[in-house]
This record gives sequence, structure tokens and C-alpha cells, in this order.
Amino acid sequence: MFGYALPSVVTHFGVAYSLSGGLAVDIHGNVGAYGTWGGGFGVRAIGETEGLGVTVQVSNAPTIDQLSGPFNNFSVHGGDGFGGSLDVFTGPSSMGQVYGGGITIGEAEGVSGQDIITETGIYNFNSGGFHN
Repeated sequence: MFGYALPSVVTHFGVAYSLSGGLAVDIHGNVGAYGTWGGGFGVRAIGETEGLGVTVQVSNAPTIDQLSGPFNNFSVHGGDGFGGSLDVFTGPSSMGQVYGGGITIGEAEGVSGQDIITETGIYNFNSGGFHN
């Protein structure tokens, strides 16, 4: 699975929240749109932390349909106007545990780390089905 998204992560006073959406494709030719939202714990090391950028992620999910549901996401962010993040995620699927990671490049302020539980919904354009 390969994904392209516009993510946003904000950390204030130990609370982190995330919102993203994008496109996902897999090796079987499936294409879909997804949205991810969630919150959790965040630690900022320098300044108020927020980020908005473009991300590329990969996973071991057999198809994009296995990218729906809850995921645990850990990321570290850094930048001074421009920067990015490194992300790893894992979550259950009907075909086994999904593991993945990615990189985001774009607007970033401060230095932080987050551990966020997210919920993901995906619409598979090929099958016309929505999964969450």
C-alpha cells in the first residue's frame, strides 16, 4: 500500500491531535480516498508545535481496505518554518496486523513527539465500498 495525504498535527499542553486525508493505492490496482482523525499524548521539546505538509506512507496491508479502523501512530516532528516528520503506525485488520511508516515534508514549527490513536475510514473507488 502507498498513500499520499495532507496531514495536520498539533501539540499543545501535552495533548496532540491529528487530522488527515488523502489517496491510497495498492499493488492490486485499488484506489481510494481516506480520512484519519484522532488524538493522544504529545510532548513538545521546543516551542508550540504544529505541522502541515505532504506525506508519503507505505505499509504491509494487502489491499487499501485493510487500512480502515483504529491505528496507533507514533511520530516525531521538527522544523523552523519548514521541516517535517517521521511516522510509524500499526493496527489490526481482517488479514492480520498492519505495520507501516512514512515521511512528511512541509510547514513545521518546534520539535515534538506524539503517540496518537486514530480512526481511519476509506472509500475504495474500485469496489464502491466504504470501510471504517
